[in-house]
Amino acid sequence: MILSELNNLYLRLLDSDESAVPRRGWSVEKVTWALPIGLDGSLGSPIYQGGEGGGAAKFRYMMVPEHGTRSGTKPLPFFLCDTAAYLLGLEEKNGEAKHRASSEMHLDLIADCVGPKPNALRAFFCRENPAEDLSDAEREALTQGGMCVLAFEDGSYAHEDEELAQAWRMHCEAQGASDLVGQCGVTGEIGKLSRLFPQVTGIPGAQSSGASLVSFNLKSFESYNKSQGYNASLSEEVAFGAGTALRYLFQDERHRVRMGGMTVVFWADRPAAIEDALMLQMLGGQAASAEDEVTLQLVRVALDRIRSGKGPATMNAEVRYFVLGISPNAARLAVRFFETGTLGQIAKNYGQYLRDIDISCNPKFAEKRSTALLRLLRQTALLGKDENLPATMVNPCLRAMLRGSAFPSSLETALLSRMRADRAAGSSNKPWDMMERASLMKACLVRKRRLLSQSTSMSESEVTVALNRENRNVGYVLGRLFAVLERAQQGAQGEVGSTIRDKYMSSAATTPARVYANLLSLCQKHLGAMRRDASKKGLANYIERELEQIFALLDGEGQPIPATLGNDDQLMFYIGFYQERVSPWEKRDKGQEDEIQESISNEEE
Repeated sequence: MILSELNNLYLRLLDSDESAVPRRGWSVEKVTWALPIGLDGSLGSPIYQGGEGGGAAKFRYMMVPEHGTRSGTKPLPFFLCDTAAYLLGLEEKNGEAKHRASSEMHLDLIADCVGPKPNALRAFFCRENPAEDLSDAEREALTQGGMCVLAFEDGSYAHEDEELAQAWRMHCEAQGASDLVGQCGVTGEIGKLSRLFPQVTGIPGAQSSGASLVSFNLKSFESYNKSQGYNASLSEEVAFGAGTALRYLFQDERHRVRMGGMTVVFWADRPAAIEDALMLQMLGGQAASAEDEVTLQLVRVALDRIRSGKGPATMNAEVRYFVLGISPNAARLAVRFFETGTLGQIAKNYGQYLRDIDISCNPKFAEKRSTALLRLLRQTALLGKDENLPATMVNPCLRAMLRGSAFPSSLETALLSRMRADRAAGSSNKPWDMMERASLMKACLVRKRRLLSQSTSMSESEVTVALNRENRNVGYVLGRLFAVLERAQQGAQGEVGSTIRDKYMSSAATTPARVYANLLSLCQKHLGAMRRDASKKGLANYIERELEQIFALLDGEGQPIPATLGNDDQLMFYIGFYQERVSPWEKRDKGQEDEIQESISNEEE
């Protein structure tokens, strides 16, 4: 299905008014330099094709004669677009052999071409040392890498000349990539089968020469005496179409999103520019710079409706989308997941995701808040870096968001592991780390209860957006209690090197009975210290009332504080801790307001 839909996308793009994909025999490549050739075959100064400025791309995309796959030690030149090693022989080790192979190939292909431009090319490739016209600085720049195209003095490119292009088309038709005829596994039509699937270049982590989506590189993968791509039974047309469409998606920032070591590409079953912009936002991508303000406004309105549980009324909800996750694997591409659904279905599930992760936050950090799944999942990675985020975490979480299914249990385990490791309070962490972790914890628990209610005794209403003072879940109550105890310490001691969070939080969340007796004893000392300070009596009275309200929720019969907490209760512990910290302190009397606000400010700095 993946190859079929990619081929359908290619055919639609090919038929569009502004075709963004090449026909067979052509490919879109990254070009860094243009080499101008005089009518006498002389070489002018190279013309840089990249953008200006530090952040500009060091190349431009051009549709040139197709590039094959280079492997082995035998030189394999490309027509009219190649590296300086082939076109000019600028390589110490094999430059002479590569330039000779390129010259022979070009002279052979343009042998029947007539006119000043083909004659200029013949003169250029007949020269033994075409790079002698260049300065040392120009040679050095060309040897840094990058593709070069041949151009003429009038500013036109050689591959755009109709006669030269016709020579290339005739060469491709005469050459024929395959002599094996069979039935295509995608279209069912009889025709020539493809031996190799097109290489996709520009994928982070893959080989610079490209990687293939369909590959049989060992005898153990082959069957029925078929070699290489013949085992896939793909016609040349389908292989080229699917490979070209995949290249297009990887090159188009409007249809791709990077998630850790994986790249997610998506496309629709019909032209849908506005819907594509919405889909990009839902997957966590950034709006393309080319998007107009009208499109951006439509996307914002649609997202607001989706967040409130309504459909994207301003867009076509019947558009079907295909979402493909791919990671590099040596010379091949590994498919991590493939999902499909209408925009309406995906938007409905995405809206549920937004409501599941919704949680109250300190207004100071509201602008830092992000709903992007990748941003939240970084909270499970060491140092919050994408390279430390395993694909085994990203894939099922993204699938859960798109399908509306439960998040994997590994996400809960990873969140708890990170909390035990750094408590979201290390100097290298951001102040809003706890907010993002708590929102993911809430989403895990809410979704688990809604979809797998038989496996837990919690009710969804217990895990609310803001602080729930009626929630009797033991983990949630103990988390609230821990936040109040930390507040008491900070109120009594002010800024200290480490708080009870640094010493006791992990134990309080896993084996609370072992630490709470000591913590409550410390709290009484902290309250006593605050009472002796006239300016802090209001805060001390408030904390005491909070403690009374929290203890009323604990079971007074038997052992009110359990010996251990399970994973679900540990998640509730951290949610309760976070919500107690960020909940607005209710004004009990005028004298308390300043103390409470000062305490909050000191803690959140």
